Amino acid sequence: MQIHLHAKEIWRHRGFILASVLREFHLRYRGSILGATWLLIPPITMILVYTLVFSNVMHSRLPGTDTPFAYSIYLCSGLLLWNLFTEITQRCQSIFIDNAGLLKKTRFPRLALPAIVVISGSINWAIITVLFVLFLAASSQLSIAGLFALLIGWLLTTAIAGCLGYALSFLFVFFRDLGPFLGTGLQLLFWCTPIVYPASVLPEWALPVVRANPFFHIAGFTQRALLEMQLPPVSELTAPCLWVVALAMLATLIHRRLQFEILDEL
Repeated sequence: MQIHLHAKEIWRHRGFILASVLREFHLRYRGSILGATWLLIPPITMILVYTLVFSNVMHSRLPGTDTPFAYSIYLCSGLLLWNLFTEITQRCQSIFIDNAGLLKKTRFPRLALPAIVVISGSINWAIITVLFVLFLAASSQLSIAGLFALLIGWLLTTAIAGCLGYALSFLFVFFRDLGPFLGTGLQLLFWCTPIVYPASVLPEWALPVVRANPFFHIAGFTQRALLEMQLPPVSELTAPCLWVVALAMLATLIHRRLQFEILDEL
């Protein structure tokens, strides 16, 4: 019932949400010569660097692959979803503080603010993903299964990042130390996710720890589908789905506990 009410409130304020997303893009690139091209330069540069540095080292360690672009596809598919997750999570943590004046002056669902971040991040992801899909087509690795896996990866990533970001947005108002803590935690989580390296290089003792990470399963599912051009068993996504449910319950609990105290703290 609570989720249904939140969804109705977000739909009621969809005009405000969409206008905010458009305004954000306009302000971000206003006065810039290259405009939205700056959205593509950082991830492309990072992917090129990782590919050039690690492709020869890691290609032989990717089991069952024979395409020369295997490592690039493996790396890009993981980084696309990871960058989406970090963008949404990091931007959500301070969303209430950044919009304190708006929260105090008007009545609208607080969930609309993280929704703006999720939609904006998803548009950024979609733009870069279109380029990645063109690369897959050029390298003869494009398949319906791969596209479907990218869509599933996007859904699970935005769900996890949105729920976690909404919980953090409340907590950050009361505990400002969460900022540097989150940055450090994301770095650790990145290197606990098989994105730059394949899971096959990990020692046996590390696998249970890494498998507890939901992105181990999301990234692995997407990478396998793109490289093998067929969907892995959907049961591999059970753990990420459980994470979504757990984080949604946590965000709801924090919302109920702090929704009336947040304005006084702001």
